[in-house]
Amino acid sequence: MSMILEIGPGRGDFLIYLARERPTEKITAIEYKRKRYEKLLQRTSSFPNIELHFGDARLVLPEFPEESIDETYILFPDPWPKRRHAKHRLFQLPFLGVLQQVLRKKGRVVIATDDESYRNQIREVFEKSTQFSLLPEIFHFPTLYAQKWEKEGKTLFSLIYEKVMV
Repeated sequence: MSMILEIGPGRGDFLIYLARERPTEKITAIEYKRKRYEKLLQRTSSFPNIELHFGDARLVLPEFPEESIDETYILFPDPWPKRRHAKHRLFQLPFLGVLQQVLRKKGRVVIATDDESYRNQIREVFEKSTQFSLLPEIFHFPTLYAQKWEKEGKTLFSLIYEKVMV
């Protein structure tokens, strides 16, 4: 059975979309904000293929079995724009190491952001890793944030990386 992971599902719109579109696949999500997690538990209770985890993905992901995830979606992560907060950014080399362990061969990481500098920083981190290659594909899904940013005229960026077979 395939496993799809979403990190930071927010209201769960994309999570529920995945559960409906891919009912035979296991859809897993990690949410670190308690209230969002509790709302997600209620909102997704009728979907037998959704499994929710509460906590920081950097701490929860290492508990997943190696090579167990086919796709990971990280849509509009907090860019932590202030320099002093940059250490809180999700995309750092140790996190990529964990992703590399839990992704299956040719597994994908799909990222969307409205913050160009964060997109550039994410690319720099992935370029330092020999475990992933950037694909030329574009991802778009009308999440709450995507709709909000598009109404404000912001440019949206997507990156899709594939785990390189070693």
